[in-house]
Amino acid sequence: MNKQPPKEYQCKHGHGKGILLVDIETESIPKLDTHGNWQYYCLNEQHVFSVRPADIKLQEEEEQKVTSLV
Repeated sequence: MNKQPPKEYQCKHGHGKGILLVDIETESIPKLDTHGNWQYYCLNEQHVFSVRPADIKLQEEEEQKVTSLV
C-alpha cells in the first residue's frame, strides 16, 4: 500500500463522518479488514465500515472533475 488513507471518510450508509482506525501502539498504521481494506469508525451510528483504496481514488477523481467544471 503506497498511499496513506485519509483520516476521515464519509460513512457508506450516509450517517456522517467516519474516522480511520489505526494501530493503538503506533497510532499511524491503518487497521485493515480481512480483504486488506481500510477500516473506519462511524461517529454517529457507532459502527465499523471498510473502504477499498480504489474507492477513495475514484472519489478523488470525481471531486477533481467537479472542481474543473466550476
